[in-house]
Amino acid sequence: MKIMFWSLYHGQCGVSSSLLTYAAMTALYLEKKTLILHNQLSHSMIERYCGLSDESTLAGIDSVMALLKNKNLELDEICHYSHSLLKSQKLDLLGGSGHDHNTAHKDIHKIFNSVVNLADFEYDSVFVDARAGLQEGTESLIQTCDLVIICVNQNERLLEDVTDFLSKRSKDKDKFKVLVSLYDQQAKMTRSNMTRRYGFKNLFVLPYSPLIKDALNGSVLVETINRHLQAKKRDKLYEFIKAAKELVDEIGTY
Repeated sequence: MKIMFWSLYHGQCGVSSSLLTYAAMTALYLEKKTLILHNQLSHSMIERYCGLSDESTLAGIDSVMALLKNKNLELDEICHYSHSLLKSQKLDLLGGSGHDHNTAHKDIHKIFNSVVNLADFEYDSVFVDARAGLQEGTESLIQTCDLVIICVNQNERLLEDVTDFLSKRSKDKDKFKVLVSLYDQQAKMTRSNMTRRYGFKNLFVLPYSPLIKDALNGSVLVETINRHLQAKKRDKLYEFIKAAKELVDEIGTY
């Protein structure tokens, strides 16, 4: 199962933090062997959220892509170039690169998509943190993945742009789901209002949580989710975990 997290605009919709949340939940809650990778290739927020420095991740995607380009990559080798984020080894992160792949490889997007496809043989779930916007390679990555989570916020302009984008995807509209990250339950643009106004059939929300923000800043999000996975109503993360499980259960049906 290949799942792409993506947004039309950069830096507004919590794509990396949302992906890490759902990847961790998939590994912990659904107990599926899960891989995270990204096509930022360098300077990725998701690596910082996991407490990994740029230097500690350089061997990841560079080594895998080099092996793949030379046709020396075996189906079960990606895990050897990834960082394990859980003791159970259910959650891995394939780090980015310090190289400018836009000039290093003319077929960078094709090679990256091949890595995603190979990872799908090795892992139950593959989460791809995709570059925001309609970049070169975005469409091919959409086609490569089985499910695309479009991250948005409660900004009306962005919601309208997402609606316009989805209106042009009649052939593959079923692979898209909309996620409102950093969701503010007190805002006028509620989940029901967004569903009614924009006609979203697959709309999910992930509430804003100060505890989650602190966990991201402290590079302990995975550990925090693990501790609160069975949160009860009095738990500070009850609403967050409850909302996250809704989309995770949906992902689990694929």
